[in-house]
Amino acid sequence: MAFYDTIPHKLIMDSLREKIADGWVLNSIENMLKAGVMEDGIVHETNKGTPQGGVISPLLANLIGNIIDKELEKAGYKFVRYADDFVVMTKTKDELPAALSYVKEIIAGKLGMKLSEDKTKLTNFKRGFRFLGYDFKGKYKGISTKSLNKLKSLS
Repeated sequence: MAFYDTIPHKLIMDSLREKIADGWVLNSIENMLKAGVMEDGIVHETNKGTPQGGVISPLLANLIGNIIDKELEKAGYKFVRYADDFVVMTKTKDELPAALSYVKEIIAGKLGMKLSEDKTKLTNFKRGFRFLGYDFKGKYKGISTKSLNKLKSLS
C-alpha cells in the first residue's frame, strides 16, 4: 500500500485542527476523507487514506510529511523529502541503523503507519543511490539512465 492510502484519518484531522479553526472547513475535509471507496458498485467505508486523485490529497499527505520533517530536524538529522519520498543522511555508516530505527519509530509510533520496506535501504554516496529520478554517486549527481531513456522515447 502507498503512503497516501495508509494515513489514518484521525491523524489528518488532528493535524488540521491545530491549524484550522473553521468548523465548516474541517467538516468538509472530513466528509471527503470518509466518502468511501466504490468497488464493483459497493461503497466501502474508509478510516484511513486520502482520496485517490483528489486535489486535496497531496496537501493532506504533505501535512503528515511535515510531522516527519519536524521530528527529524529535532533529532538533528539532515534529510531531503519530496512528498512521501525522503533520504536521511548521516555522517558515518555506523549511524545509519540508528537513523533507520528512528524513522521507523516516527512512522509507526507517532503516525501509526508502516515504512515501506521495499523502498527502504541503507547505502552511501560511494555506492550510490537513485532518488526522484536522479542518480547520486560520489560527487556525481545526474539524471538516471532510466529517466533519460523515458525522455528520449517521448521525442
